Amino acid sequence: MTLFLSSQICLQWLSQCFWNYLDWMDICHYVCTCVLLGPDYQVYVCVAVLKHLQQSILQHAQAQDLQVFLK
Repeated sequence: MTLFLSSQICLQWLSQCFWNYLDWMDICHYVCTCVLLGPDYQVYVCVAVLKHLQQSILQHAQAQDLQVFLK
C-alpha cells in the first residue's frame, strides 16, 4: 500500500487546472475566480472538492483504491 498525502493530490489537480475533473465551464469559472479573487482561492476550491467527495473518499479508502479514485 502506497502512502500519499492529500496535498499531493491537490497539487496534481492545481497543476492540471482540474482538467479531466471538472467540466469546461467549471474550469473557466475556477480560473476566473482565482484571477479575480487571488491565489488563496485555489486552496478553498481544493478543500471544497475534497469535502464534496468525502463519502466517496471514505468508501474508496476502505476498498483500498483511493489513490486511483483521486487521480
